[in-house]
Amino acid sequence: MVGGCHTEISRRVSQSSTATEWVDDSATQVCMNCHARFGVMQFRRKHHCRRCGKVVCNSCSRSRELVADYHPVQPQRVCNSCVASPTVPEIPEE
Repeated sequence: MVGGCHTEISRRVSQSSTATEWVDDSATQVCMNCHARFGVMQFRRKHHCRRCGKVVCNSCSRSRELVADYHPVQPQRVCNSCVASPTVPEIPEE
């Protein structure tokens, strides 16, 4: 329980083999998912999805998943778009 709210953490694991390069904070002034403006007056901060690297707002990145590239056991922030898209297991190279 965090701050009096129950937070459900997805145990889905991202199967990517390399860390995603993050979009630079200065590249956008709006959430890359819902297009809400960032800023102090809007009480909206920028966050990065650990799977795709997009700059997103808190509302669009409430989910947490295990992303092995960042931490093997601690769930990481993942945007709604990535949660909606299936994770595809890697095919081992021979």
